[in-house]
Amino acid sequence: LNEAPDDKRMMLYNGLSLVNSGRQKEGMAFLFRLNYECPKDKNVMRALAWGHLSGGKPGEAERIYDLILEQD
Repeated sequence: LNEAPDDKRMMLYNGLSLVNSGRQKEGMAFLFRLNYECPKDKNVMRALAWGHLSGGKPGEAERIYDLILEQD
């Protein structure tokens, strides 16, 4: 995915749109895959945290936001 940033962006947007449309599990599958392949990408981390918040897991979201803040 690092070689094809457009593919990564499309997967990110697809995952977010699925989460936002109520298809939580499907969207999170995209986001988990992106996070596995690009673990330090802040945009992916933010999207994953948003997915956790949308899914009622604020503790997981907070953990990810803390990791983002540690990177800066």
